[in-house]
Amino acid sequence: MNHENQEYLGHQALELWKSGNLQEAERYFIKAIQQDPDASMAYHFLTGFYLEQKQLDKAKALLMLSVKKFPEYEAGYHLDFAKIASLEKDKETALLHLKLAREAGFDNDEMILEDAKLDFIRKSSEFWELMEMPCGKEA
Repeated sequence: MNHENQEYLGHQALELWKSGNLQEAERYFIKAIQQDPDASMAYHFLTGFYLEQKQLDKAKALLMLSVKKFPEYEAGYHLDFAKIASLEKDKETALLHLKLAREAGFDNDEMILEDAKLDFIRKSSEFWELMEMPCGKEA
């Protein structure tokens, strides 16, 4: 597998996404994954793409695959699951995954506070309680 070619495809996918060429962007992300099934960043960006497009079923399916392939990114996956649940207006599930993300060490509060996909749960007092808890498994 040519790592440079996979990176090129990923870069092209991001450029296509930015320019609004969404079908081609998705095609390039998928092609990057097909060329290197162990390229975790390609999965990450395609999941983000699906979240932005509100293609939640595709995002969930890709996250489920990613969790199995790349368990070391547990915190980020929980945050993405929290975003999906928040977009689906499932407060309980969204808060659970946000809690799990924080317990797994996700500590980028600015990202959590600014992400519009979490607006639904941000209105709850439970959200703010979770934001006060320390991050990490020893918390």
